[in-house]
Amino acid sequence: MALPTHTSLQNRLYFPSFAELPQADELDNNYFTEQPNGMLLPNRTWTFFGEIVGDSLSQLSVLGHRVEVRDVTGSVHSILFFPTSGSLDMSGLRTGATVFVRYAMRCFFSDLATEAIKVEELNFVKV
Repeated sequence: MALPTHTSLQNRLYFPSFAELPQADELDNNYFTEQPNGMLLPNRTWTFFGEIVGDSLSQLSVLGHRVEVRDVTGSVHSILFFPTSGSLDMSGLRTGATVFVRYAMRCFFSDLATEAIKVEELNFVKV
């Protein structure tokens, strides 16, 4: 099967809404394949994107950079940045900008009592 060379941002297979993203602590066969050694590998590329609608916490590294984004369905959710590798100019995280997160997953934060996207690999983010 040939992989597409381009696709529309409306293609939810490759650009899912927040609710359609896999959960970080579950094996979702729509997104991952388990290898014989137990390692999980993505079985395709997907990217979450949203318009930044709130950036008041985006420059506070002591709390972890955080933005509120509106996804393709109009729902508003948080993206929290806890970088372990890569680089990203955090000054670009401003209201009105669009953020793209490759291989995004929903993560439950008990201290916030909410689900959000947790970003550790900054090279998977474009603003």
